[in-house]
Amino acid sequence: MADVVTPIYTQSHRDGIEAICPPAPRRILDIGGSSGRFAAAIKQSLGADTVYVADYSADALAQAAAITDGTFQVDLNRRSAITEALATVEPFDLVFCLCVLEHVYDPWALIAELHETLPMGATIVASVPNTQHLRFIARVVGGTWHYDHTGLFDRTHIRFFARRSAEKLMTCSGLELVASQMRIRNRTLALLDKLTLGLFRRFLALQFEVVVRKTSATVRDPGYCGANIAGA
Repeated sequence: MADVVTPIYTQSHRDGIEAICPPAPRRILDIGGSSGRFAAAIKQSLGADTVYVADYSADALAQAAAITDGTFQVDLNRRSAITEALATVEPFDLVFCLCVLEHVYDPWALIAELHETLPMGATIVASVPNTQHLRFIARVVGGTWHYDHTGLFDRTHIRFFARRSAEKLMTCSGLELVASQMRIRNRTLALLDKLTLGLFRRFLALQFEVVVRKTSATVRDPGYCGANIAGA
């Protein structure tokens, strides 16, 4: 799949994601879905029957409950939390993990847990910030590394990924890679990408989007998934 250049300043990190989703999903789960606005919109956009939101914030889930079909309050840093939640409902065939995995201590274990829990053929669509972005490089080289309240340097980010390590995160348990792309959302950077024929795209993309599918019931041990972090 071709990388995506979206030259609009005001788009959220979730806009346009339906382009890489499988057709006609029946049941959707949005992990880290906050107030449920994206979940409600993607349900309508993809024509799904049901959409649920999983999040830690009780306040956000109270809002989501009003516009979705169900919610789970889960602590993604607690092993088996998502498995226990999913055991109470019918299986989901499409799961979103958009800008959430970087906030989890062991996202490799979480993906393996989803792999084990979801039905055969289920799809996971994930997005993570790009640590090869020129802003990361500028702060490291300039010795001015500091965290922000939101964005690439969100102070709640625990894990960091480049493109290959993002793909490895999503496939190390044995899930099949369906698509991987970089997304540029800034108008100026989109123009620069065009002028340089995409040669520097990995430094301009704000995030990576990775799509995987469950095609095997065999799940590699989560310990294996995190064992090769340095070589990711």
